[in-house]
Amino acid sequence: MKAADFFTLPASLAPFGEFFHADASPWAWVRNIQAAFAIERFAAKPQNLPPGIHVQGFVYIHPSVILPHTATLLGPLWLGEDTVVLPGAILRGNVITGKGCTLAAGGLFENCVLMDRVTSEHLTHVADSIIGTGVYLGVGATLASRRLEPRIARSRSVDLVIEESLERIGAIVGDDAVVCSQAVLNPGSLLGRRSLVMPGVVFSGHLPSSSKASARGDLDISAL
Repeated sequence: MKAADFFTLPASLAPFGEFFHADASPWAWVRNIQAAFAIERFAAKPQNLPPGIHVQGFVYIHPSVILPHTATLLGPLWLGEDTVVLPGAILRGNVITGKGCTLAAGGLFENCVLMDRVTSEHLTHVADSIIGTGVYLGVGATLASRRLEPRIARSRSVDLVIEESLERIGAIVGDDAVVCSQAVLNPGSLLGRRSLVMPGVVFSGHLPSSSKASARGDLDISAL
């Protein structure tokens, strides 16, 4: 599987293109997030921020970004054009957003890429993950990233082994996918383009493009 099977890097994130190749494994993109910040591409601490915004480290905040009265921004960060940060959001390093993203009130984001028009509702948790363009994350959606066993994590897909070098792995969420309220994606989950995880579902493995995961007793995967 290649990153191109799940998403297309938007023009808004062209400055990072050398780190996110379409023919690479999507997990290689996760591994390269930190490397993408190694090149000096940041301004100093932005001026004239709301008094309740805590900024630490190097950040880039596009002039069109809307900031709340209170949030925590721990660099390195790249907040793209027309991004909206809602009250109480915590960005805990190595976070890249494209154009028109909404970062949830009370949400936690760390070591992740959100492409264009990603919407996250309040109390979402996104870590060690790549989120495609147009993705919707419902209230309390969790992309878990901590493995309980010190071994190579393997996807339920046939041919994809998650990179051994990744100590933490979150999720790969393809363009226009939907993760509904209170759903949980276990470490190493892969959602294809336009896929749907219904409310409250705890999902592991690979959900193909244009398919749905719902809970009717046992987990049910079906075409949309």
